[in-house]
Amino acid sequence: MLCVQGKFVSIHFLLKQRKKLMLKKRKEVRSQFQSTSFLNKGRNI
Repeated sequence: MLCVQGKFVSIHFLLKQRKKLMLKKRKEVRSQFQSTSFLNKGRNI
């Protein structure tokens, strides 16, 4: 039972970490996209 619980916890932890990384990446991409669109706007003006 303990072994199974440990495995479950580790899998849950890994999923949590992956989710965090995904969110972090998404935020970075969003900020990059915003900066590039801002630069494009500046060029157009």
